[in-house]
Amino acid sequence: MKVYLLSLPYLVIFMMSAFLLYVAERIKNPIVKKVIVFFSLMFPIVLAAIRSPEIGTDVKYYAIPHYSQALGCKTFSVFAHRFELSFTSEPLYAMILFITTRLTPNYHAALFVFQAITVGFTYLGFKRLKKQFDVPVWLGMTLYYLMYYNVSLNILRQSMAVAVVFYATTFLMDKQTLKYFFFMLIAFFLHSSAVIGFAFLPMYLMLKKTNNGLKFKDIRRIALFLVALMAAVVLLDKVVRIAVSLGVLKAAALNYLSDGRFGSSYLSVVSVFVYTVLICAYVVHTQVLYHKKIEPNFFMMVSVVMFVCSFGSLISVYISRVCYYFIPFQAFALASVQNCYKKSSRLIWYTLVILFVLATWFIFFVIKNNHMTCPYMIDPELFA
Repeated sequence: MKVYLLSLPYLVIFMMSAFLLYVAERIKNPIVKKVIVFFSLMFPIVLAAIRSPEIGTDVKYYAIPHYSQALGCKTFSVFAHRFELSFTSEPLYAMILFITTRLTPNYHAALFVFQAITVGFTYLGFKRLKKQFDVPVWLGMTLYYLMYYNVSLNILRQSMAVAVVFYATTFLMDKQTLKYFFFMLIAFFLHSSAVIGFAFLPMYLMLKKTNNGLKFKDIRRIALFLVALMAAVVLLDKVVRIAVSLGVLKAAALNYLSDGRFGSSYLSVVSVFVYTVLICAYVVHTQVLYHKKIEPNFFMMVSVVMFVCSFGSLISVYISRVCYYFIPFQAFALASVQNCYKKSSRLIWYTLVILFVLATWFIFFVIKNNHMTCPYMIDPELFA
């Protein structure tokens, strides 16, 4: 019971942030709107910044050691040498880390910056998607918090990359390809796994809507995508090994393959069930979404990728890391279904989808304690 109660701070912060975003979307004054949005995002950012180092295994595994290492270096060149910095070794992450150490010796500052980048770019992504598809930001961010926030407290570097990839991909949807590639490079310099994000370009081009209704041409393209997806899952181990040998990915990526240090053949039945429900929820509304300002093929296949990846862990743990790049899009996909309902009926959808995702949050992050983020604890040394 104590664990459950000490997990409540997450839900309180999620609700406060979502409520302020809801209010901001209804305010006309641009200055007031920006102030409210700023405070709404500061809640989850500060919650992440003041947490105990016991929250999220990667904090103690690499964040604090890297910060201490940067503190001990007088110049960035010295730190880059010790960090063995290269094109594929997250140079932007190292630069952010080093600059932060020049401001304060307290590693919590780095946790603040990491989460600010993660939450900030995610918000900007949902904001752009609202302009394109008229889906409320507050709903997308609420689902994102429940689906990914706790993950971001553990895998710090990749979570920043996930947020930037999400933001970058929104530029594909209004044909700003150069901006997509620019932000994709930023994501790659934060974490080399962001190379996965370059797959969103062919995925979007293959699946983008061409008419108002599900036609045979759409079914054919979806079938082709599914074949490519299955081939990618089966061949991922070999692709990762080749990417490491070419220097595109760091050697640490090998740890997540089937025979690696963190390799396993675990299948989460709960994950399979959850993704099945999410696919069904979207498929039921697909035909209506074809007549809306939305990209139903692309967002439906996002849920399918998540489903397939839940089985992919039997082949390689690295597949689960691929899955993270699709979570913000799945949050948006669920939020976009609200466009299938009249405004007077949308409250029912909001309630159902939030309650379902809340239940999955409780199972994955509280009961199973995935990513080791529950119960929440503030670092007592901050007040020592």
